[in-house]
Amino acid sequence: MAITQLRLIFFMGAMNKMLEYLVTHGDLNPSEELLLQAEEQVGFYSSIFGILQLLCLLTCPLIGYIMDWRLKECEEEEDARSYPANHFGTLTGMQSMTSALFALLQQPLFMLMVGPLNGDPYWINVGLLVLSLAGFLLPGYLFYHRRNLSGEKKKRDNLLSKEKIPLNEMDPSDARVKGDPTNGHTANGLKA
Repeated sequence: MAITQLRLIFFMGAMNKMLEYLVTHGDLNPSEELLLQAEEQVGFYSSIFGILQLLCLLTCPLIGYIMDWRLKECEEEEDARSYPANHFGTLTGMQSMTSALFALLQQPLFMLMVGPLNGDPYWINVGLLVLSLAGFLLPGYLFYHRRNLSGEKKKRDNLLSKEKIPLNEMDPSDARVKGDPTNGHTANGLKA
């Protein structure tokens, strides 16, 4: 989320320079006519961008209403037990703080674009895109881990159903022989 916010902030801050670069094609000494055309294009697209930002003021109350409605629905379901609503504000605050810290990278990225990259935002956009895509690694890992845990649970359930011995009646030494991961040693290193 922090990388996505950094991408948005960088785009909003560097949009005029990006549009100017697109019109002048990176020419360091553009003609007067090209500069005038770049100024017109930047003004036009900046106006459109500003209007779109103002229009979000009309949609924000509707979005807030829908989110509150969904939160009330969620509190009535089982999910509310695993994720209590009283932690929502804390987690949102932590996410905002992390995003603000990442937003501090906007100025160095802008200076890199204007300086060594001569106004070309291509490599900065590629880098931020790769970092954004890296955000999909965690859900992928969680999916993989859940699948492994489900497989282990099925194996354990199959083993227990074959033996038909209740867990509370199993002899601890018998469990060690049948695959207990403690390998027969206690925490202090002595044999169990």
